[in-house]
Amino acid sequence: GDLSGDAFAYPVPVSDAAENCRENGEAASVKPTSTPRRLLVGHTASMLTGLQVVSNDVGGQFILTSDRDEKIRVSHFPKSYVIHGYLLGHTAFIS
Repeated sequence: GDLSGDAFAYPVPVSDAAENCRENGEAASVKPTSTPRRLLVGHTASMLTGLQVVSNDVGGQFILTSDRDEKIRVSHFPKSYVIHGYLLGHTAFIS
């Protein structure tokens, strides 16, 4: 997340390439064909305080994000523009 309440996905090095680089003392790099960062979710005006990707019992995944305004947003992952729901009514800071 960042200070504006957005969460991004970044490409990561392929594990085999990263292992080879570690053995050779080189820095691991991302393949040139990998996609650039992509916006996953955005909370309107509140900073994110937590982010978690969880699996459900039928093989799907959800991304859970919390913000300083006591909201938890549940979105489908990787199609995070599909919002499953909100968990509201918290009386304390969510971390």
